[in-house]
Amino acid sequence: MHPRRAAGRRAGKGDAFVCPAARSAGTQVIRAKVAPAAHSACAVIRAHDTGSDAYRTTVCAGRIAVDIDQHGRTRTVAMSAIDPPAQPGAAGRSRAQPGAWHQIEIHTPGNGVTVTFDGDEVINRTRLPALGRGAVSLGSGPGPGQASFAEVETSSVG
Repeated sequence: MHPRRAAGRRAGKGDAFVCPAARSAGTQVIRAKVAPAAHSACAVIRAHDTGSDAYRTTVCAGRIAVDIDQHGRTRTVAMSAIDPPAQPGAAGRSRAQPGAWHQIEIHTPGNGVTVTFDGDEVINRTRLPALGRGAVSLGSGPGPGQASFAEVETSSVG
């Protein structure tokens, strides 16, 4: 593994920050703290990003989605609600509250994606189209608003 770290970063719609990750076709591991700035904002992390193809993980208030951008088409391959179990004082509140920091970890082993959110595995999808070499990029979207990223660490194996 060749870990790379990036300092805090805020991204608005259309902004992107490409992490200085090894451009590897092997497994990529991305660890970051994310904080969408508003209910309409989502944090976006693209793995194996070639500019046109990528595994795209989108973290919004109440949900996480994984899409594949490939050959000019986008296909949602997994989605998960991220509302917490019933807890005293937390009824009806999403864990991804605007401005609140959350830990996300994304693994892309071969032809799959595993996503953990605040330590809980929320997506584990296998048998996806394998993507080639690409960087890791951070941004926001698809709606208006910004997302913040901190303590970003990327590594590649293979």
